[in-house]
Amino acid sequence: MSDSFAVYMRHGAPRYCRELECWIVTQYSDTRAALLDSRLTFAPLPIGAAPESAEWRDFAGSIYQWNALPTLAVPIVKEHLRPAFSLCRIEREGPWIHEIARHLAQSLVSQGGGDFKCDFSDSFAAEAVCHVMGLPQAAGRYFRYWMPGSTETHESSEQAVRLFRKEYAHAAHIRRLDLAGVSSAVHVDDRGCGDDSADDGVAAMAFTAFFMISSVLTTGMSLLLRRSRQLARIRRNPSLISAMVEEVLRFDGPEFFAPRIAASDVEISGKTIQGGESILLAQGLANRDPSAFVRPEVFSMDRTTSKALLFTGSPYSELCATMTRSSVEIAFEEFIGIMPNLHLAGEILSSNCRPVGNRVVQLPFRSH
Repeated sequence: MSDSFAVYMRHGAPRYCRELECWIVTQYSDTRAALLDSRLTFAPLPIGAAPESAEWRDFAGSIYQWNALPTLAVPIVKEHLRPAFSLCRIEREGPWIHEIARHLAQSLVSQGGGDFKCDFSDSFAAEAVCHVMGLPQAAGRYFRYWMPGSTETHESSEQAVRLFRKEYAHAAHIRRLDLAGVSSAVHVDDRGCGDDSADDGVAAMAFTAFFMISSVLTTGMSLLLRRSRQLARIRRNPSLISAMVEEVLRFDGPEFFAPRIAASDVEISGKTIQGGESILLAQGLANRDPSAFVRPEVFSMDRTTSKALLFTGSPYSELCATMTRSSVEIAFEEFIGIMPNLHLAGEILSSNCRPVGNRVVQLPFRSH
């Protein structure tokens, strides 16, 4: 008999999940300690057989999505990609990111509205990532096929990554691709084939950055459109945008889980996790733990402490933190500033791949 999905999605001691063949950690104190434990290493989650029930299938689908990314090439990431996402780099590209957001927002104003996720979030994230990373804009077309959904999307996700790498390798073959002012160090042979590790690092970084930016933008706007008073506060005082983005990340951040594998035996709250076993650190639930946050179920821009567990899903997630925060703040500033009469224009559609919060897939709005 399969355990109920809800059994695992509550705060308590770690539990072993037979459906996913891994441990699930949900409490804030346990999750924070585990994230700092060097015995727990980054790794794609080796999920077992596809769960039978619909709730487990949708849930597992959101994890399969991340497993479509290439194997983590941590040394390549640290050496060649970190400078591309430095604060200095992002600040230098700020005017261009402003222009990307302004152009998209003005286009939607002329149309009277649209689908915020498809017409703004996804488009903005794709253009911003390609620009900052120095990638050909044509590569951005594949990002949209890599958004979380059911387990059936896993194949299309893998295909999207393969096509992206092909586009990137082709560009590098035509000219030595300058990755955000930093040599990509991709060796291209006579056939136009790049070094696999470097190509994988670029692909995983680009897809992760796109997902982070698009998700935070869409989730943030859906929260604001359902909270007119908080949206009005931001219009009166745009300096609140930074605090709002931090609360979006805590309340319903893009990464619900941080997958890890135990290199050796680890004890968490009296439970022994053996070396080689997989773990899902449920940071999305930990960020709503009442032992760590006052009224965690409430979306509030007035929190004075920022101790949410963020950007821990992979080395790529950590590198995306600065770009995600900066570009999302710019996008909100431009979008809300251009649309003073912004309001919801229909039902918000969400997928059921998360136990807490929403993965918004459609967000209709009107600009006047």
